[in-house]
Amino acid sequence: MSQAGVPAGVVQHGGDLFDDPQIKHRGHYVPLQHPEIGTQSYESPSFRLSKTPGRPQRPAPLMGQHNDYVFKELLGLSGKEMEDLMEAGIVA
Repeated sequence: MSQAGVPAGVVQHGGDLFDDPQIKHRGHYVPLQHPEIGTQSYESPSFRLSKTPGRPQRPAPLMGQHNDYVFKELLGLSGKEMEDLMEAGIVA
């Protein structure tokens, strides 16, 4: 199509992204160690900011990993209230 003067580009699939030289050069995918599934690639934002570059800092959380922080520290629930929610099957 390009030879005929028609604007065109390569059609890629998702797997091509990991091998794209520009994406590799920009360090778009960051390998992080996950406690259950090992090393995984996490995407960085597609944009770059000079003062706040933003990169993945930690892997995806485990199920319920932050329950104590959210329910006790942020919401102020007591240990007994947490136990009651867990026994009722509301919180895992």
